[in-house]
Amino acid sequence: MKHKKSLVIVLILILLSVSLLGYFYLGSKNKNVPAATSANTPQTANKKNFLLEKYPLETVPLYKMKTVSASKFFVNDDPVNVAGYFGKPVNYYNVVFETEATAEEILKYYRSLMSEVNEELVSDERVEGEIGKYKVSASHYGNNPKNYAYVQVYLPADEYQEVNRYYQDYPNIVELGDSWSEYESSYGLLNQKGGEVEYTQYFPLPDGDEERDMVIKAYQEKYQQEAEYSFDEKTGLMRWKKDAYSIAMTFSKDHGRIYLMIRNPM
Repeated sequence: MKHKKSLVIVLILILLSVSLLGYFYLGSKNKNVPAATSANTPQTANKKNFLLEKYPLETVPLYKMKTVSASKFFVNDDPVNVAGYFGKPVNYYNVVFETEATAEEILKYYRSLMSEVNEELVSDERVEGEIGKYKVSASHYGNNPKNYAYVQVYLPADEYQEVNRYYQDYPNIVELGDSWSEYESSYGLLNQKGGEVEYTQYFPLPDGDEERDMVIKAYQEKYQQEAEYSFDEKTGLMRWKKDAYSIAMTFSKDHGRIYLMIRNPM
């Protein structure tokens, strides 16, 4: 009787061993089986942390993207530029990304997506046309060191918004003139220094040298006590820091503009 019990126990142990070996063997095989994905999904699903949330990725993909270097959203109401933007103010995305594709492949790909192509602006480095409801420009400037591609996506004119849609957390740390007209604003995510958020704006400088010098002097007096303050008389570039924010303000007499850039860590 004891002999029979021992035989049963041995058989049970053998069956358990075989079952466990089969389980681990199948498990190790399954680890090597890739999940089913579409052609472009793997490049965008887990590496788009520097891509703005509302960018129309399904309509205008980032072809063979490795990493996003920067993505920005612009609101442009500069009277000098509107002629090129449907003749009206415009909102648009600008994305710079490192790609595995060649310049030829990039331009061929985006051209294949376009229902209409602006042949006047096609070159070995650029193609422009319509993809869905968007006006799109795609560029690749040859053998640049990081193999960057550039995509601009212009929203339809009837969707124009005067206030930048990403400015909910805009830091009001620079006092702006009450009479200044904002010609352009941008919001961007930058893949540098561990990640930065960038706000930019530009405004027209007042007419007349005396009026311009008065504005510059007023801002020198206002911010010269701030941390890391500096001012370059030649370029009109003023810099300082406020808490975690880095501020650069350029009074460009040549352009007739005031450029403001604010950056902070993500």
